[in-house]
Amino acid sequence: MRDCLWAVELGKFLSKAATLSKKVVSLGYIIDYSAGEIVGCSSQITLADRIFYVKLFDASASQFFSGDQQGVIQKEISKAEFDVWVNILADGDFEVAEIQKVLSKGKKY
Repeated sequence: MRDCLWAVELGKFLSKAATLSKKVVSLGYIIDYSAGEIVGCSSQITLADRIFYVKLFDASASQFFSGDQQGVIQKEISKAEFDVWVNILADGDFEVAEIQKVLSKGKKY
């Protein structure tokens, strides 16, 4: 009985932890909404060894930023430059479309 209760509590904890992380992990990229929100953006995306941040807005164009290896924002970049990097670093057109779809689900400012 005690082991059963422990297993139920562990299941609840793991479910809550997965919800709190707000992270999408794929083979070639990681999109972390929580890490993006910490720096005032909608999401952080790690592609290969590059880190980018995206800030979505309801009424205006999104902003894009590049980060260093530790995740510190270095500079704002254009959407065109961001798209070039995504196309270079992603593993094909399907992954590019999937990345854009997942990024669009981030917090809007």
